[in-house]
Order: sequence, then structure tokens, then C-alpha cells
Amino acid sequence: MKNTKTAIILPLFFLLSSCYQEEAVPVSVDFSITVEDGDRSVPVRISLANRTTGADSYLWTFEGGEPSTADTHNPGTVVFRSAGSHVIRLEAWNDDARNVKEFILPLDSALTVGFDVEIPVNAIAPAAVHVTGTGRGASSWLWTFAGGEPSSSQSATPPPVLYRRAGEYVITLQVSNGSEQLSLSKTVAVLPPMSIGFEVEPSFDNLDMEAPWTGTLRNTTLSGLSCTWSVPGGTVADPHAEFTQVYFEHPGTYAIALEVQNGKETQTAEKTIVIRPNTNLYTETGVKLGCSTAHSSIGCFYSCSLRSTVREGDMVNSPPVDLVFFGMGQTFTYCRFVSPDRAGTLVFDNIPDASSTWFVNDPGQQLVTVSAFDAMTDDRLLRDLDIRSLDTGMESFAGKAPCVILFETATGRRGAVKIKGFIAEGNDSYILADIKMQKK
Repeated sequence: MKNTKTAIILPLFFLLSSCYQEEAVPVSVDFSITVEDGDRSVPVRISLANRTTGADSYLWTFEGGEPSTADTHNPGTVVFRSAGSHVIRLEAWNDDARNVKEFILPLDSALTVGFDVEIPVNAIAPAAVHVTGTGRGASSWLWTFAGGEPSSSQSATPPPVLYRRAGEYVITLQVSNGSEQLSLSKTVAVLPPMSIGFEVEPSFDNLDMEAPWTGTLRNTTLSGLSCTWSVPGGTVADPHAEFTQVYFEHPGTYAIALEVQNGKETQTAEKTIVIRPNTNLYTETGVKLGCSTAHSSIGCFYSCSLRSTVREGDMVNSPPVDLVFFGMGQTFTYCRFVSPDRAGTLVFDNIPDASSTWFVNDPGQQLVTVSAFDAMTDDRLLRDLDIRSLDTGMESFAGKAPCVILFETATGRRGAVKIKGFIAEGNDSYILADIKMQKK
């Protein structure tokens, strides 16, 4: 009986043991990476999504990352600050199994764009422009040189760019590191090629081109940087100045030469100037002197030093006045010249600091005839006239045209006024005259 009972219990024990035995759980390691903003230029921030199944424990390794390791299911954000290939490794396990996954994350250098522009010698066309990149992290470059030679380049350091004409030119650099692109543009100004030129301008007292003669040399060269004047027979105040004075003591024909340099080329130009013998005579034609009612519109005063008519309203600037014309109305029933220091005795205001001038208002004296006036080319006819002692005072030359009126200023300058006509224009009536007077 005992053996039979035992045989029945043993099979039941083995059956129960097999029902309680556990099966091993496999570990499948997987994860995904997201690069913030899609920008793989360092510094780069990434986040990881752990998709591993079957694991209880984790060990993350981030080569070159911050942090460098983590043992949590989700490690959060990892920062990489250096370019290159970085290994991301996840090892996961449970009591029965262990597995690993690695991923290589390539990162680009931080990308910046910049370049310097240098123009050796100067920016005068033709100009060679040198460009040098100053950015970081690029693996490719595209230069664009609008209007230049060459027009483009893919080199990190392109050759010099030649601009043959004046203008403003845009230089553009586009750089890339494989995942990002940046661009920068700069404008360079190229000056016109050198074109030489100069002007010779007589001084106001030397408009007649007579010796002794003083004038101004004016360099009008385009894109010149230095100059040298050469004037054989003349005296130049500053041979290297852009604007300078030149003096000729004697009459003659003179050559004026200008040499200009700009560091790239030299050009020269020459002009001939003729200085005539000194006649010591100024000639002014078509001079208008108004009647008494035209003192503010046309003017009744004349300045020998200015060689122009002066209106009464201009007297606030105290210009020197030598001749005062007094004419009564548009019919000119009475007219004569009067000394500036006696202007206040007529219809005019007193002239400040007025000087004396003597006149021969009587054309009947025939000291200088109209034909002699017209033939006068120098001051010989005026030199020996004793005008002061011949002053005719209140004599009128109304209605006498053409006729010649003589004068002598307080400085001893003698002259003659040819009255050509009496022009009736109401309150703006005037006489039309030519004046010949000594320079000194």
C-alpha cells in the first residue's frame, strides 16, 4: 500500500514546478534625436526620445556632450560645443538581458561671415581690390564681384579683383558649413581715371592781360594726387599747390606747364599765355548812370576801383565812390558830375568818408575830343592834363551827346567819360557812357 501512494504524489509535484518557472524578457534598445532649430552649427542642443523596450536600467554616454553621461530613462537636453562627429551610446538591461545602440552625430563648426576690403595704392581706376575673409566655420565660399575681373570666385582667398571704370561696386560673400548659409555684402567706390586740366585766371586788376600781371593757377585735374607747376619767366608762389598765384613782370609769351601724378601714372598739360605791354589804361563800355530818381534802381555813383556803378542802397558797405552823376528827370534838363564829398548838397545823402574828385563838365573846352577818346589806347593823352585847375564847377552838359567829360580823383587817377546817349525811361532814365581811366 505504501509504494502505490508514493507513485501518485510524485507526478503531481513535477507538474506544479513547471507551471511556476519564469521566461527571460528580451531588451530592444532604440532612441531618436532631435536637433533644436535644425541647426547643426555648434553650440548645438539636442533632445532624445528613449524608445527602448524590456529594460529596467539605462546608461547614456554622450561623447563631448554636456552632460557626458546619464542613467535615466530620458536624459533631457544635451549640449555639444565642439564641431566633429560625436558618439551617442545607450546601454539598457534587465536581469536577463542587456543591449546597446550607438549613433554618430556629425556637427558643424560655428559659422560666421565677414571679409575685409583693401585697395593698394589708391581707389583711382583702374583699381585692384583685395578681399580677405574673416569669418569662421565655413566649408564653402562663393564670392560675387559685380563689374569686376574676375566676376566670381569659390576660393576662400580669391585673387585680386580689377575694376577698370569708376563707380560703386557690390562685393558679396556667401559661406556655408553644410547645414547653414550666411551672406554679407559691401560696397567699394572706384574713382574716375586721371584726366588732367588747369585754368589760368587773371586777377580783377589784370583782366586786360597787361604787364605787370598777376593771376591764379587753378588745377582742375580729376583724380590727381600731387602736382608741380612750371612757369619759365614767371614767379609761382607755391609750385606744388593745387591753387597758387603766378606773376609776370614783363610782357611776352609764356608757357605754363602742369605735371600731375596719382601714384599710378603721370600726365602733363601746357598752355600759352600772352602778356601785353602795360597801357596804364582801363576801358569800361556800356556804363549806365541813372538820373536822380534812379539812384536806388540803376545807381548814380561810380567806383573806379570796382569799375562799376554803385546804387545808393549799396553805400552801407562803404564802397569807394569817385564819380557822382546828377541828372534832373528823364528830360535831363540839367546834368553834371559832382565830387563825392559834395553829394549831400544835392538830392543825395552824404557819402561816408567821401573823397574829392575834380571834373571838367564843359565839353566845349575840347581838351579831349570824341575821336581822340575813341583812339585812346594808353594813358598818354591823360598824363599831362591839369584837370584840377580846369574844374568847371556848375557847368551842365545836358543834351550834348556824344561828348567827353574829364575827371581826376583824389589819388591822382585821371580819366575821361564819353557820354553816348541820354536814355529816357521815366524815373529810371539814365545816361549811357564809356569810361577810360588810368590804372594808377
